[in-house]
Amino acid sequence: MKILLVHNFIINEQGDRKYNAVSYYRMLKPNIVLHRLYEGIEFTEIPTLNDVVPDDFLKDFNLILFCRHIDNPDYTADRLNKLGIKFGLDEDDYWFLPNNHLLYQHYIQNNVPKLIIDSIKVAHFVTCTTTYLADKIKEINPNVYILENGIDTHDEVWKRNKLPSKRIRFAFTQGVTHIHDLNLISDKVAQSLYDVKFYSKGQIILTGFNAEPNQESIYIGYERMLTDSLKTLEKYEPIYCNELKRLITPKEINKPYRRIEAMDVFDFPEVYDNIDISVIPLQDNEFNSCKSELKLIEAGFKDCAAMVSNVKPYTLVANKNNSFLLSEKNFFEWQRYILNNPSIIVDKTQQLAEDVKKYSLDLLSQKRYEIYKNFVI
Repeated sequence: MKILLVHNFIINEQGDRKYNAVSYYRMLKPNIVLHRLYEGIEFTEIPTLNDVVPDDFLKDFNLILFCRHIDNPDYTADRLNKLGIKFGLDEDDYWFLPNNHLLYQHYIQNNVPKLIIDSIKVAHFVTCTTTYLADKIKEINPNVYILENGIDTHDEVWKRNKLPSKRIRFAFTQGVTHIHDLNLISDKVAQSLYDVKFYSKGQIILTGFNAEPNQESIYIGYERMLTDSLKTLEKYEPIYCNELKRLITPKEINKPYRRIEAMDVFDFPEVYDNIDISVIPLQDNEFNSCKSELKLIEAGFKDCAAMVSNVKPYTLVANKNNSFLLSEKNFFEWQRYILNNPSIIVDKTQQLAEDVKKYSLDLLSQKRYEIYKNFVI
């Protein structure tokens, strides 16, 4: 079976391919594992399918898979149907964004929701991450299959390699579009950094930090929210604080607040080697409900605990036995409890690791293979 993956990646001047998280989790990694497990599965990647891509090239494939949308969907569908090539579409997010979302104006100005809906309509089948999102898609196209996000356990970067620390490390691992989610608990985080015991025994980590002088960056906003504009550090860490203000990421890793700078998607799992609890608040709205439980999966595979909002999609995995639920205590209350009872981290971590084992791509690949085979044969 020869598969063509059409998704958003960039080839730089050195010829290296740069992937975003969606392409990594939804297109590249699942098909790498599929190729490893099933003889005869081959795949090729292209960043877009347009008239520059000749029919003779396309005819060489049994199946074409698109990520999120299809450029010029009606025309492309007509072209592929005439060539007799089956094609599917993968969706990992809802196409209607809340009006406070970072990308809301971009979606409206570029009519992205219509593009995604039209793509869903013409696809022979659609895959997605959860039942809740599948129900949305079924209103447009009934041929929907759930393929959960998963982890390639053969990849060395996903092995457990916890780095020791004298502090209990609470890390914020969400991306640039989560500022309103972070705002749910940012005041309690800053309050914690003002707390004497936390200041000496705890640590707040902001991952993915990416900022340049005189340029806008959402991560500067994140840092201001978490640290009360660095006022929590100014009195006792003036030199360290000054470096942060100059957008220098200090080498010291044992301070009460720490940055971890942005990494390539292939290296990002290393972040979890530096943390004990992944803190992932989420607003309760329709858009977020259509997301996946991926952040819990990541934490579980990397020997971390999770502190989560008790909302969909986290409730697919999170419960009081494997996570610190923000519906039970707020961040300030949880950190005080955890610092006084550090063994609870081990209990939650072990249970979460057990509960996410089923998200190994080795286990998920059979379902993917059967879906692909069903449309090729």
